Amino acid sequence: MNRVIRRGSSERRKRLAFRLLLPTAVLGVVLGATLAARDGGSTAPKPTTTRRPSPSPMSEQKLASLRVNELGRVPVIEWHEVGEAESRWKVTRKTFKEQLQRLYDGGYRPVTVADFADGRFDIPAGTTPVVLTFDDADRQQFYFGENGQPHPDSVVGILRDFARTHPGWRETAAFYIYWPLPFREKDRVPQKLKWLVDNGYELGNHSYGHDNLSSLDDEEVQQSLARLQEEVEKVIPRYRLRSHALPFGLWPKDRSLAVTGIWEGKRYKHDVVLLVGDEPAYTPHHTRYDPTKVMRVQAFPPEFDKWLNWLDSGPRRFVSDGDAATISYPRERQDQLRRVRGFSDRAYGSPGPAASSGPPATSGPTGSSRPAGSAS
Repeated sequence: MNRVIRRGSSERRKRLAFRLLLPTAVLGVVLGATLAARDGGSTAPKPTTTRRPSPSPMSEQKLASLRVNELGRVPVIEWHEVGEAESRWKVTRKTFKEQLQRLYDGGYRPVTVADFADGRFDIPAGTTPVVLTFDDADRQQFYFGENGQPHPDSVVGILRDFARTHPGWRETAAFYIYWPLPFREKDRVPQKLKWLVDNGYELGNHSYGHDNLSSLDDEEVQQSLARLQEEVEKVIPRYRLRSHALPFGLWPKDRSLAVTGIWEGKRYKHDVVLLVGDEPAYTPHHTRYDPTKVMRVQAFPPEFDKWLNWLDSGPRRFVSDGDAATISYPRERQDQLRRVRGFSDRAYGSPGPAASSGPPATSGPTGSSRPAGSAS
Protein backbone atom coordinates (compact mmCIF):
# COMPACT_ATOMS: atom_id res chain seq x y z
CA MET A 1 0.00 0.00 0.00
CA ASN A 2 2.78 2.39 0.91
CA ARG A 3 4.50 1.52 -2.35
CA VAL A 4 1.37 2.57 -4.36
CA ILE A 5 1.09 5.87 -2.49
CA ARG A 6 4.75 6.71 -3.21
CA ARG A 7 4.28 5.90 -6.90
CA GLY A 8 1.20 8.11 -7.08
CA SER A 9 3.06 10.95 -5.31
CA SER A 10 5.92 10.65 -7.74
CA GLU A 11 3.58 10.88 -10.71
CA ARG A 12 1.89 13.95 -9.23
CA ARG A 13 5.29 15.62 -8.77
CA LYS A 14 6.20 14.93 -12.42
CA ARG A 15 2.92 16.45 -13.62
CA LEU A 16 3.49 19.52 -11.44
CA ALA A 17 7.07 19.93 -12.73
CA PHE A 18 5.85 19.66 -16.31
CA ARG A 19 3.25 22.40 -15.72
CA LEU A 20 5.91 24.66 -14.20
CA LEU A 21 8.47 24.08 -16.97
CA LEU A 22 6.08 24.33 -19.93
CA PRO A 23 5.84 28.16 -19.97
CA THR A 24 9.63 28.43 -19.81
CA ALA A 25 10.04 26.04 -22.73
CA VAL A 26 7.45 27.91 -24.80
CA LEU A 27 9.19 31.20 -24.02
CA GLY A 28 12.50 29.71 -25.17
CA VAL A 29 11.00 28.56 -28.47
CA VAL A 30 9.43 31.96 -29.10
CA LEU A 31 12.63 33.79 -28.22
CA GLY A 32 14.69 31.48 -30.42
CA ALA A 33 12.36 31.99 -33.36
CA THR A 34 12.49 35.76 -32.89
CA LEU A 35 16.28 35.80 -32.86
CA ALA A 36 16.41 33.48 -35.86
CA ALA A 37 14.11 35.75 -37.83
CA ARG A 38 16.29 38.71 -36.96
CA ASP A 39 19.42 36.86 -38.12
CA GLY A 40 17.98 35.74 -41.43
CA GLY A 41 15.48 33.03 -40.58
CA SER A 42 17.85 30.19 -39.68
CA THR A 43 18.19 28.55 -36.31
CA ALA A 44 21.22 26.53 -37.42
CA PRO A 45 24.44 27.30 -35.54
CA LYS A 46 26.79 29.63 -37.37
CA PRO A 47 29.86 27.87 -38.81
CA THR A 48 33.13 28.39 -37.02
CA THR A 49 36.59 28.39 -38.49
CA THR A 50 39.41 26.51 -36.84
CA ARG A 51 43.09 26.52 -37.53
CA ARG A 52 45.26 23.48 -37.59
CA PRO A 53 46.83 22.94 -34.19
CA SER A 54 50.45 24.04 -34.08
CA PRO A 55 52.85 21.12 -34.48
CA SER A 56 55.35 20.25 -31.80
CA PRO A 57 58.52 22.36 -32.07
CA MET A 58 61.17 20.82 -34.31
CA SER A 59 64.62 19.99 -33.07
CA GLU A 60 67.45 22.17 -34.33
CA GLN A 61 68.76 19.18 -36.25
CA LYS A 62 65.44 18.80 -38.07
CA LEU A 63 65.24 22.51 -38.85
CA ALA A 64 68.76 22.37 -40.26
CA SER A 65 68.10 19.22 -42.28
CA LEU A 66 65.08 20.88 -43.94
CA ARG A 67 67.03 24.13 -44.42
CA VAL A 68 64.17 26.02 -42.80
CA ASN A 69 64.38 29.73 -43.52
CA GLU A 70 61.23 31.74 -42.96
CA LEU A 71 63.03 34.98 -43.72
CA GLY A 72 63.61 33.83 -47.29
CA ARG A 73 62.00 35.08 -50.50
CA VAL A 74 58.61 34.08 -51.92
CA PRO A 75 57.80 34.07 -55.64
CA VAL A 76 54.67 36.08 -56.41
CA ILE A 77 54.13 35.07 -60.02
CA GLU A 78 52.41 37.29 -62.58
CA TRP A 79 50.58 35.81 -65.55
CA HIS A 80 48.51 37.56 -68.17
CA GLU A 81 47.21 35.59 -71.13
CA VAL A 82 47.30 31.80 -71.12
CA GLY A 83 46.27 30.32 -74.45
CA GLU A 84 47.74 29.37 -77.81
CA ALA A 85 50.51 31.93 -78.32
CA GLU A 86 53.75 32.64 -76.48
CA SER A 87 55.32 36.08 -76.09
CA ARG A 88 56.44 38.40 -73.31
CA TRP A 89 52.93 38.65 -71.85
CA LYS A 90 51.53 35.34 -73.05
CA VAL A 91 52.22 31.69 -72.34
CA THR A 92 50.66 28.64 -73.91
CA ARG A 93 48.52 26.26 -71.89
CA LYS A 94 51.24 23.68 -72.29
CA THR A 95 53.84 26.02 -70.80
CA PHE A 96 51.47 27.00 -67.99
CA LYS A 97 50.91 23.38 -67.02
CA GLU A 98 54.64 22.72 -67.12
CA GLN A 99 55.22 25.73 -64.86
CA LEU A 100 52.69 24.44 -62.34
CA GLN A 101 54.38 21.04 -62.41
CA ARG A 102 57.80 22.58 -61.84
CA LEU A 103 56.47 24.50 -58.85
CA TYR A 104 54.88 21.37 -57.41
CA ASP A 105 57.94 19.19 -57.93
CA GLY A 106 60.11 21.94 -56.43
CA GLY A 107 58.19 21.92 -53.17
CA TYR A 108 56.17 25.10 -53.71
CA ARG A 109 52.63 25.27 -52.33
CA PRO A 110 50.07 28.03 -53.09
CA VAL A 111 48.96 30.63 -50.57
CA THR A 112 46.62 33.57 -51.09
CA VAL A 113 47.60 37.21 -51.38
CA ALA A 114 45.75 37.70 -48.08
CA ASP A 115 47.93 35.01 -46.47
CA PHE A 116 51.00 36.77 -47.82
CA ALA A 117 49.87 40.19 -46.56
CA ASP A 118 49.13 38.72 -43.12
CA GLY A 119 52.46 36.87 -43.04
CA ARG A 120 50.69 33.61 -42.21
CA PHE A 121 51.99 30.71 -44.29
CA ASP A 122 50.11 27.57 -43.29
CA ILE A 123 51.98 25.03 -45.41
CA PRO A 124 53.83 21.79 -44.59
CA ALA A 125 57.34 21.80 -43.17
CA GLY A 126 60.01 21.87 -45.85
CA THR A 127 57.81 23.55 -48.49
CA THR A 128 57.84 27.08 -49.90
CA PRO A 129 54.85 29.39 -50.42
CA VAL A 130 54.04 30.65 -53.90
CA VAL A 131 51.43 33.26 -54.84
CA LEU A 132 49.66 32.89 -58.20
CA THR A 133 48.39 36.16 -59.71
CA PHE A 134 46.66 36.91 -63.02
CA ASP A 135 46.25 40.42 -64.42
CA ASP A 136 43.51 41.83 -66.67
CA ALA A 137 40.80 39.12 -66.31
CA ASP A 138 40.73 38.10 -69.97
CA ARG A 139 38.13 35.57 -71.03
CA GLN A 140 40.62 32.71 -71.36
CA GLN A 141 41.38 33.03 -67.66
CA PHE A 142 37.84 31.99 -66.71
CA TYR A 143 34.91 30.76 -68.75
CA PHE A 144 32.39 27.98 -68.24
CA GLY A 145 31.92 24.81 -70.22
CA GLU A 146 28.59 23.35 -71.33
CA ASN A 147 28.32 21.47 -68.03
CA GLY A 148 28.30 24.73 -66.06
CA GLN A 149 31.75 24.13 -64.59
CA PRO A 150 34.97 26.02 -65.41
CA HIS A 151 36.08 25.01 -68.89
CA PRO A 152 39.09 22.67 -68.65
CA ASP A 153 41.06 24.90 -71.05
CA SER A 154 40.54 28.04 -68.95
CA VAL A 155 43.07 29.05 -66.31
CA VAL A 156 40.59 28.25 -63.55
CA GLY A 157 39.81 24.88 -65.12
CA ILE A 158 43.51 24.03 -65.36
CA LEU A 159 44.10 25.08 -61.75
CA ARG A 160 41.11 23.05 -60.60
CA ASP A 161 42.28 19.92 -62.39
CA PHE A 162 45.85 20.38 -61.13
CA ALA A 163 44.68 20.62 -57.52
CA ARG A 164 42.58 17.46 -57.90
CA THR A 165 45.49 15.46 -59.28
CA HIS A 166 48.29 16.81 -57.06
CA PRO A 167 47.87 16.12 -53.33
CA GLY A 168 48.59 19.10 -51.11
CA TRP A 169 48.21 21.66 -53.91
CA ARG A 170 45.65 24.28 -52.87
CA GLU A 171 43.22 25.52 -55.50
CA THR A 172 43.58 29.29 -55.33
CA ALA A 173 44.84 32.33 -57.24
CA ALA A 174 44.23 36.09 -57.33
CA PHE A 175 42.64 37.78 -60.35
CA TYR A 176 43.23 41.50 -60.86
CA ILE A 177 40.14 42.76 -62.61
CA TYR A 178 38.88 45.97 -64.18
CA TRP A 179 35.44 47.10 -65.34
CA PRO A 180 33.04 46.89 -67.07
CA LEU A 181 33.72 43.40 -68.44
CA PRO A 182 35.95 41.30 -66.21
CA PHE A 183 36.43 37.96 -68.02
CA ARG A 184 34.70 39.51 -71.06
CA GLU A 185 31.21 38.01 -70.80
CA LYS A 186 28.74 40.72 -69.81
CA ASP A 187 25.86 38.46 -68.81
CA ARG A 188 28.08 36.30 -66.61
CA VAL A 189 30.07 38.89 -64.68
CA PRO A 190 28.14 38.45 -61.39
CA GLN A 191 28.12 34.65 -61.74
CA LYS A 192 31.86 34.50 -62.35
CA LEU A 193 32.87 36.86 -59.53
CA LYS A 194 30.67 35.03 -57.01
CA TRP A 195 31.94 31.64 -58.17
CA LEU A 196 35.56 32.65 -57.73
CA VAL A 197 35.09 33.99 -54.22
CA ASP A 198 32.92 31.03 -53.20
CA ASN A 199 35.61 28.63 -54.40
CA GLY A 200 38.65 30.06 -52.66
CA TYR A 201 39.96 32.51 -55.25
CA GLU A 202 40.66 36.22 -54.68
CA LEU A 203 39.78 39.39 -56.53
CA GLY A 204 42.13 42.37 -56.66
CA ASN A 205 41.99 45.97 -57.84
CA HIS A 206 43.41 46.77 -61.28
CA SER A 207 41.65 50.18 -61.44
CA TYR A 208 38.20 50.82 -62.90
CA GLY A 209 39.19 50.88 -66.56
CA HIS A 210 42.81 49.69 -66.60
CA ASP A 211 43.78 53.32 -66.16
CA ASN A 212 47.21 54.89 -66.36
CA LEU A 213 47.17 56.26 -62.82
CA SER A 214 50.25 58.41 -63.45
CA SER A 215 48.27 60.52 -65.90
CA LEU A 216 45.33 61.21 -63.54
CA ASP A 217 44.91 63.88 -60.91
CA ASP A 218 44.35 62.88 -57.28
CA GLU A 219 40.55 62.90 -57.50
CA GLU A 220 40.56 60.83 -60.69
CA VAL A 221 42.88 58.25 -59.14
CA GLN A 222 40.56 57.83 -56.16
CA GLN A 223 37.54 57.67 -58.47
CA SER A 224 39.13 54.90 -60.52
CA LEU A 225 40.08 52.71 -57.56
CA ALA A 226 36.96 53.39 -55.47
CA ARG A 227 34.57 52.75 -58.38
CA LEU A 228 35.95 49.25 -58.89
CA GLN A 229 35.56 48.54 -55.17
CA GLU A 230 31.98 49.82 -55.42
CA GLU A 231 31.13 47.65 -58.45
CA VAL A 232 32.50 44.52 -56.77
CA GLU A 233 30.46 45.23 -53.64
CA LYS A 234 27.29 45.47 -55.75
CA VAL A 235 27.91 41.85 -56.74
CA ILE A 236 29.47 40.59 -53.48
CA PRO A 237 28.35 42.77 -50.56
CA ARG A 238 31.10 43.75 -48.09
CA TYR A 239 33.86 42.13 -50.16
CA ARG A 240 37.02 44.21 -49.79
CA LEU A 241 39.69 44.24 -52.46
CA ARG A 242 42.71 43.77 -50.21
CA SER A 243 45.35 44.18 -52.89
CA HIS A 244 46.07 46.38 -55.89
CA ALA A 245 48.19 45.51 -58.94
CA LEU A 246 49.37 48.73 -60.56
CA PRO A 247 48.11 48.98 -64.18
CA PHE A 248 51.13 49.30 -66.49
CA GLY A 249 53.26 49.24 -63.33
CA LEU A 250 52.76 53.02 -63.04
CA TRP A 251 52.19 54.94 -59.81
CA PRO A 252 49.84 57.86 -59.27
CA LYS A 253 51.55 61.18 -58.53
CA ASP A 254 50.59 60.80 -54.87
CA ARG A 255 51.69 57.21 -54.21
CA SER A 256 49.66 56.97 -51.01
CA LEU A 257 46.50 57.00 -53.16
CA ALA A 258 47.49 53.62 -54.58
CA VAL A 259 46.97 52.30 -51.06
CA THR A 260 43.93 54.10 -49.70
CA GLY A 261 41.50 56.86 -50.61
CA ILE A 262 37.85 57.84 -50.84
CA TRP A 263 35.56 59.04 -53.61
CA GLU A 264 31.94 60.10 -53.13
CA GLY A 265 31.80 58.28 -49.81
CA LYS A 266 33.24 55.00 -51.10
CA ARG A 267 36.53 54.13 -49.42
CA TYR A 268 39.15 51.67 -50.61
CA LYS A 269 42.07 50.30 -48.64
CA HIS A 270 44.68 47.94 -50.05
CA ASP A 271 46.87 45.96 -47.68
CA VAL A 272 49.48 45.42 -50.39
CA VAL A 273 50.36 46.99 -53.73
CA LEU A 274 51.86 44.67 -56.34
CA LEU A 275 54.48 45.84 -58.80
CA VAL A 276 54.82 44.67 -62.39
CA GLY A 277 57.65 42.18 -62.52
CA ASP A 278 60.99 42.47 -60.71
CA GLU A 279 62.09 39.55 -58.48
CA PRO A 280 60.91 37.22 -55.68
CA ALA A 281 59.31 39.12 -52.81
CA TYR A 282 60.29 39.76 -49.22
CA THR A 283 57.64 38.70 -46.72
CA PRO A 284 56.21 40.76 -43.82
CA HIS A 285 58.76 39.07 -41.52
CA HIS A 286 61.78 40.58 -43.29
CA THR A 287 63.23 43.99 -42.51
CA ARG A 288 63.18 44.90 -46.23
CA TYR A 289 59.45 44.22 -46.62
CA ASP A 290 57.41 47.11 -48.00
CA PRO A 291 53.67 46.38 -48.41
CA THR A 292 53.40 49.13 -51.03
CA LYS A 293 56.09 47.55 -53.22
CA VAL A 294 55.51 43.80 -53.38
CA MET A 295 57.66 42.48 -56.20
CA ARG A 296 56.47 39.85 -58.68
CA VAL A 297 58.10 37.40 -61.07
CA GLN A 298 56.84 37.61 -64.63
CA ALA A 299 55.70 34.27 -65.98
CA PHE A 300 57.06 34.21 -69.52
CA PRO A 301 59.60 31.38 -69.61
CA PRO A 302 62.98 33.20 -69.44
CA GLU A 303 61.98 35.19 -66.34
CA PHE A 304 60.06 32.38 -64.67
CA ASP A 305 62.90 29.90 -65.08
CA LYS A 306 65.73 32.28 -64.20
CA TRP A 307 64.18 33.38 -60.93
CA LEU A 308 63.30 29.87 -59.81
CA ASN A 309 66.84 28.81 -60.65
CA TRP A 310 68.13 31.74 -58.61
CA LEU A 311 65.99 30.75 -55.61
CA ASP A 312 67.24 27.17 -55.87
CA SER A 313 70.92 28.08 -56.27
CA GLY A 314 71.41 29.10 -52.63
CA PRO A 315 69.65 29.42 -49.28
CA ARG A 316 67.45 32.24 -50.57
CA ARG A 317 63.93 30.87 -50.62
CA PHE A 318 61.43 30.78 -47.81
CA VAL A 319 61.28 27.26 -46.36
CA SER A 320 58.54 26.53 -43.83
CA ASP A 321 58.85 24.92 -40.41
CA GLY A 322 55.22 23.79 -40.66
CA ASP A 323 54.08 26.13 -37.86
CA ALA A 324 52.29 29.19 -39.26
CA ALA A 325 52.52 31.05 -35.95
CA THR A 326 56.29 30.69 -35.46
CA ILE A 327 58.98 32.23 -37.66
CA SER A 328 62.07 29.99 -37.72
CA TYR A 329 65.32 31.04 -39.35
CA PRO A 330 69.09 30.40 -39.27
CA ARG A 331 70.74 32.42 -36.54
CA GLU A 332 73.04 34.24 -38.96
CA ARG A 333 69.92 35.89 -40.44
CA GLN A 334 68.61 37.30 -37.17
CA ASP A 335 69.41 40.88 -38.21
CA GLN A 336 66.86 40.46 -41.05
CA LEU A 337 63.96 39.66 -38.70
CA ARG A 338 61.05 42.09 -38.63
CA ARG A 339 58.86 41.17 -35.69
CA VAL A 340 55.14 41.04 -36.42
CA ARG A 341 52.49 41.05 -33.71
CA GLY A 342 50.89 37.66 -33.20
CA PHE A 343 53.96 35.65 -34.24
CA SER A 344 56.74 34.13 -32.20
CA ASP A 345 60.20 33.60 -33.65
CA ARG A 346 62.99 31.09 -33.25
CA ALA A 347 66.61 31.22 -34.39
CA TYR A 348 68.54 28.00 -34.72
CA GLY A 349 72.12 27.00 -35.37
CA SER A 350 75.37 28.74 -34.55
CA PRO A 351 76.03 32.38 -35.43
CA GLY A 352 77.71 32.70 -38.77
CA PRO A 353 78.61 35.44 -41.25
CA ALA A 354 75.81 37.88 -42.02
CA ALA A 355 73.61 36.51 -44.80
CA SER A 356 72.53 38.50 -47.82
CA SER A 357 69.01 38.00 -49.16
CA GLY A 358 69.40 40.20 -52.21
CA PRO A 359 70.64 39.09 -55.63
CA PRO A 360 74.29 39.89 -56.33
CA ALA A 361 74.81 42.62 -58.89
CA THR A 362 76.30 40.11 -61.33
CA SER A 363 73.73 37.33 -60.93
CA GLY A 364 70.04 36.86 -61.44
CA PRO A 365 68.01 38.02 -64.44
CA THR A 366 68.12 41.63 -65.49
CA GLY A 367 65.58 43.77 -67.21
CA SER A 368 62.77 42.20 -65.17
CA SER A 369 60.75 45.33 -64.57
CA ARG A 370 57.99 45.97 -67.02
CA PRO A 371 58.59 48.94 -69.37
CA ALA A 372 56.51 51.99 -68.47
CA GLY A 373 53.43 52.25 -70.62
CA SER A 374 53.45 48.64 -71.80
CA ALA A 375 50.22 46.67 -71.85
CA SER A 376 49.18 44.96 -68.65
